[in-house]
Amino acid sequence: MRNLVVATLMLFLAMLGAAQKTTPRSAPSAEAQRHAEQFREDQKAIAQLQQREIEANIAFDVQKLVTLYAEDVVLLPPGQAPIKGLDALHSYYAEAQKELGNTEILGYEETWDEVQISGEWAYQWGTITERTQAASGAKEITTTVHAMRILHRQPSGDWLIARAIWNPAPQAAPATPPK
Repeated sequence: MRNLVVATLMLFLAMLGAAQKTTPRSAPSAEAQRHAEQFREDQKAIAQLQQREIEANIAFDVQKLVTLYAEDVVLLPPGQAPIKGLDALHSYYAEAQKELGNTEILGYEETWDEVQISGEWAYQWGTITERTQAASGAKEITTTVHAMRILHRQPSGDWLIARAIWNPAPQAAPATPPK
């Protein structure tokens, strides 16, 4: 009797598996295909924005940096008043460039833990790490910030930074030497 139950169960599972394999799947709708293509294009355009930003920061090219932002940009830097609009942003970057003096930017890295796209808007959060060194050969300095940004797709398909906020990331504790 037990063998009959096992055989029946195996036959049922085999028939179920065969039925599932032969079930036809419908092709994605034209709308779903357009949505998927738009999503891929948006991901590519956002990656291009990030690459242009990295290059502009390493060169600390104020003009190129400003072109990465929407006209109505708002930045919320730590401990400072909001920076609103491209003119204020240009002044902010020009002042930062003066303060850097002859400091060399050795590296600039963006690590986005999450990027979400919803229509013409996207947000991303993660960390930005910059390595600098004074031209005099001083010690290299690494600065990491936590950042969150809102991006806006332009009619051209390009994405620009519309809003941004950041704060210093805690420094990792130095390793304790073994006793």
